Amino acid sequence: STFITATAPFKLGGLEWSATISAVPFATSFYKNANGFAVTELGLGAKKEIKITDSFSLPVFGKVVVNPSTEGAYFVAGISL
Repeated sequence: STFITATAPFKLGGLEWSATISAVPFATSFYKNANGFAVTELGLGAKKEIKITDSFSLPVFGKVVVNPSTEGAYFVAGISL
């Protein structure tokens, strides 16, 4: 199936943010309610490097994702290396 996504990065409050919207433009059986155009992701994420020592920082991120098509919601967090 075809999948379209758009992401808008921005900075706010000392964090790097990104807002995402994704959709499928045609009917697909992969998404529960996608009988035609369907929004499949609305997301808001942030990332920041946390300074541990003078020579080492830990890049962490978190993202909240909602899928209106499947009525699912998720929170993802981790470390980028």
